[in-house]
Amino acid sequence: MIRKDCLVTYSGTENRYTGNKAGLLILFPILFLALSYSPYHYWDESFYLYTLNYHSLTETISKENDLSAGLFPRGFFSSKIGSMIIISLLIKITGDGWLGLYSLQFIFALFMIGFFLVAYKLYSELIALDKEVNFRWPLTSATIALFLPVSMYLGFKVLTEVPALFFTTFGSWMFLKSIRETKPHKVGLLLSLAFAGIVIGAACRYLFLLSFGGLVLSCGIIFWQRDLIGCCHPLS
Repeated sequence: MIRKDCLVTYSGTENRYTGNKAGLLILFPILFLALSYSPYHYWDESFYLYTLNYHSLTETISKENDLSAGLFPRGFFSSKIGSMIIISLLIKITGDGWLGLYSLQFIFALFMIGFFLVAYKLYSELIALDKEVNFRWPLTSATIALFLPVSMYLGFKVLTEVPALFFTTFGSWMFLKSIRETKPHKVGLLLSLAFAGIVIGAACRYLFLLSFGGLVLSCGIIFWQRDLIGCCHPLS
């Protein structure tokens, strides 16, 4: 029989962990926004913004070799069509001028915050494949990913890597959830969301397909090792 005071202690501990988790999930994104902000534009960012502001998306794709003026390789825009569509739509919403530019930068910073939250869920799902979820490990891993130098660099940058990172991570999370799900209709929904996330991420930056391929390979190795251990220790 479980003592009542033990239940009260456990409930209080669980509530405290939940409160800490919620507070940290709010604190770290705010800290990221404060530390990663930069008003400057780097590398391809200015070229994306200028071209899509003064040319339609169709014109940008059809005349990309002329617009690049030989400065960029062939397929510079078309190979990132997903990101080009997102930037083009956002420019139409935010407009040009300083306010529109800052708004666009902030929206892309929110993509990075979304990446952090989805990465936390991804890591939670990853360790849930083998044991009970403890929020500290997934939160620590997601925080490290958010504050990596490359992630800090991407903050407030209108670059194609930003939406690709978010959508690919989201698709990977949905894929992992589908592995643990037992209800067929939910499995189908999760796999559809996973497919959509991976396709959009690849359309934004096709190289991000490699990260999903690595995840699938890792899951295959984990399940293969688990089956191998089960065969070697049938009584365990």
